Amino acid sequence: MNKILIIFIFIFTFVSSGFSQKNDDGNLQKSFQNKDNLIITDSLIFISNTNVSLIPPKYFEIDSSINGFIHKGSHTTIQTIFVPNVAFQKIEEKMTAQYIKSQGFTFVEKKQLILDSGQEAVLFFVTFTTKENMEFERIMFFTGNQNTIWINVNYLIIMKNLILSEITKCLKSVQ
Repeated sequence: MNKILIIFIFIFTFVSSGFSQKNDDGNLQKSFQNKDNLIITDSLIFISNTNVSLIPPKYFEIDSSINGFIHKGSHTTIQTIFVPNVAFQKIEEKMTAQYIKSQGFTFVEKKQLILDSGQEAVLFFVTFTTKENMEFERIMFFTGNQNTIWINVNYLIIMKNLILSEITKCLKSVQ
């Protein structure tokens, strides 16, 4: 099995295990009171352990356990992974609908994206259901000609229309 497939298997297993954040009161404003790590800026944020910077959507919190950000009220996470010495096109070649299905996800669509920097990126949209029967969509974002930046964005399917434009702005800001 080649190196890229081993990376896929590890990341798919690791990443899909922790996406059922709970906010018992359901009150978005209350959930962010007195949070020191709440993002309310339009500036690039460097993500530790990744060599990646991006502008996260406002009102997301930094979550170092996933090298990214979380918005508990909408059950949305942005996880950043840095894959050194592998161009994103190599990963893209391996991401077939059959491979995605073999990892327990349902392939929805693939889109190309041009970042604010002019760099090319690819987005894979997949769906999955948690143990709690919550239906999520995941965007798997890949860019980088020498090193791959891999970002997984997970959100409840019912939230897609509300957050997709802000998530897209965030992804376009990646450096």
